[in-house]
Amino acid sequence: MNMKQFFTPVLLALLALQAQAVTVTINTSYYPNCTYANGSLNTSVSGGVPPYTFLWSNGSTDPGLIGVQAGTYSVTVTDANLDTDSDTFVLQSIPLSTWGQFVPACVDESLQLGPEYRMLATATSPIPGEVGSMGIEPITLDPGYVGTLLAHSSGYTFMYIYPLGEWPAGGEFEIPFTDGSGCAGTVNATVPDPPAFPSVQLLSVEGSCTGTANGSVELYVGQAPNQWLSNLELVRNGTSLGLLRSEYSTNTEFGSIPHTVIRHDLAAGDYMVLTTSVAQDYFLQEIMDTYFGGGSTSCKDTLFFTVPDLGVPCGTVFGEVFLDDDLNCVRNGSERRYAQSVFEIQPGGTFATSDAFGYYWAQLPYGNYTIEQQSAQVAEHCTGAPIPFEIAAGDPIVDVNIPDTSLVSRDVSITLGSGPARPGFEMSYGMHVNNLTLGSVSGVQVTMTFDPILSYVSGTPNPSSVVGNVVTWNLGSISTLGLKTAHLNLQVPPDVNLIGTDLEASATVSITQAEPDLSNNSFSTITTITGSYDPNDKQAFTESNNDGSYLISEDEWIDYTIRFQNTGTDTAFFVVITDTLPNTVDPASFVTGAASHHYTMDLSGQGILRFTFPNILLPDSNVNEPRSHGFVSFRIRPRLPLLPGEEITNIANIYFDFNPPVITEPSVLVAEFSTGIQARGTAPSVFPNPANDQLFIRWHTPITSPCSWAVFSSDGRLLDEGIRAMDESPFDTREFVTGLYFLRVFDGSRTFIMPFTKTEL
Repeated sequence: MNMKQFFTPVLLALLALQAQAVTVTINTSYYPNCTYANGSLNTSVSGGVPPYTFLWSNGSTDPGLIGVQAGTYSVTVTDANLDTDSDTFVLQSIPLSTWGQFVPACVDESLQLGPEYRMLATATSPIPGEVGSMGIEPITLDPGYVGTLLAHSSGYTFMYIYPLGEWPAGGEFEIPFTDGSGCAGTVNATVPDPPAFPSVQLLSVEGSCTGTANGSVELYVGQAPNQWLSNLELVRNGTSLGLLRSEYSTNTEFGSIPHTVIRHDLAAGDYMVLTTSVAQDYFLQEIMDTYFGGGSTSCKDTLFFTVPDLGVPCGTVFGEVFLDDDLNCVRNGSERRYAQSVFEIQPGGTFATSDAFGYYWAQLPYGNYTIEQQSAQVAEHCTGAPIPFEIAAGDPIVDVNIPDTSLVSRDVSITLGSGPARPGFEMSYGMHVNNLTLGSVSGVQVTMTFDPILSYVSGTPNPSSVVGNVVTWNLGSISTLGLKTAHLNLQVPPDVNLIGTDLEASATVSITQAEPDLSNNSFSTITTITGSYDPNDKQAFTESNNDGSYLISEDEWIDYTIRFQNTGTDTAFFVVITDTLPNTVDPASFVTGAASHHYTMDLSGQGILRFTFPNILLPDSNVNEPRSHGFVSFRIRPRLPLLPGEEITNIANIYFDFNPPVITEPSVLVAEFSTGIQARGTAPSVFPNPANDQLFIRWHTPITSPCSWAVFSSDGRLLDEGIRAMDESPFDTREFVTGLYFLRVFDGSRTFIMPFTKTEL
């Protein structure tokens, strides 16, 4: 490399540095108030070669100025190459100004604080000689207002302000004032909405065992109407127990979102829930508590309830149900709790259900028990079912957690339910799609086909397509054990001749991933058009849909739909439905179904169902007839053996707010065998009857193809089945005990039921 090549880049670099000359700009962060020296100036320097030196017109050599009055200021900056630049800034003064914070209107009346609204404003500084937001004392307000300086606990001084008349109604306004130096200023403020309480609804209360604090309460706390939040204080027999919170949450402020509070640790006694307004601004709340007597500053509302003493010594088993992903039998923070899982406790046949938070709870007399989860989707994997435990006088509260693992790799299910159908009125359908497994599912598509005599009105969410009587929703993805819903409103034609017509509807769900089991991916239902009717009823359907019958040889499930309507004169804020299941059905087989509105469910005791619709805001039928209806559905299996002629009778109690229950007419199913279709002269017969070790079928017309057959006991149990050619070869009955039996044969188009008796030699 020659010297010319070496110096060329160096020269270019020096020229580049020289081209980037030093520049300085003055700006301000704070303008001074009036004649006070509480303004500030700072500089922004670019270019040149650091380090820089500064020289202000007032002699300061700092990069910026703090605590200066209004005036004209200039600065000269010099870099390491002795290059300089200067800038000048005119710092103007502004009036004193502060924002006022309002204290709620409903403070303790004994404080005699005057008008509806009171306001606090930051006034003077705690540092002697320092100028506060309102200057220095004394402070004189506009003649229409009165102000009192109050020392804050941390040293700050605030002014309590109230008008001689009334505050301006809403919007922003200004209160003029003058400080001790004659400087003018304004207090800016906006009159807020008065504190408004969230709706607190008492959903349920359960008694406490004698000598044990295990009573329960369930409260629904709705969203506050405005920005004011609330604390809920729990008071028992006149003694404060502190702020109420869910035993599953540390949250103590309510109103920002709807929240359900469940407590299972209450002793017997009289309780009060004291709702107290809380400022959304924490600093304002601190000011309120400091100046106006703490709790006496806030607006209050009360709710009373009593936890009864059950009068017997007993205890509680409780625990959390969770998906034990790491298989260590202990729940970590990321492992999801499992809601709405049914548990059976023996002896005694007591049932419990995990709530929306994944916790279960049951009261039991002292003794030794086992608990077992009734689920086809998950199973406890650490102890092994059933899990033993003991409740004793010295240990009445027992914790039994349930670490679960999944039994199926991928499964979604759909349920379908409907409200009533009347000529000329709208009717509604609801669908629930559940992801029953771990991991999210995607591409969830729901298709519903409704009866073609109906016409489409609306869907929620908006359907992806509506073609004739087929409606499709693309619901996206559903997270682990998640739920999505779809609802449909349809119009029934105004034709009274349609009364008695059955409306058939079906719904299917599909996902992108493969599913091993598709048996629960479809659901169908029938709704009969009625005229004048009781709007609160309970209907039962079976797979065979035989009116009023449960066919022992064909049906498996009973699908119940409980329908209700607010026919009162005002909005129903919550609805509670209780259903004491008859001993002819098996609570362990209970499966939740679709509903018109969001609900929570609980199964307890020997089979007591409770559906709660908090904050349903159901309008009365005079205001909005189509929206005054609701429904909830579930399915359950009968207890076996089920004898022919046995009745399955069930009713429901429907509570609208705190009114007495509306009791539905009994829903009755009669167990029987299907008689099939037996044409005169062609029905087969069996012989010998009674039979000993063999049974033959005598056909009166030729049978050319194989038939399916099944043998049932008199209580409906399936004993044997198969497919065979009906060539009069005998059935082997040697293993049957003495008694009555039924042989069912299906030849491809007809079903025949033939009773026979087995005897011993």
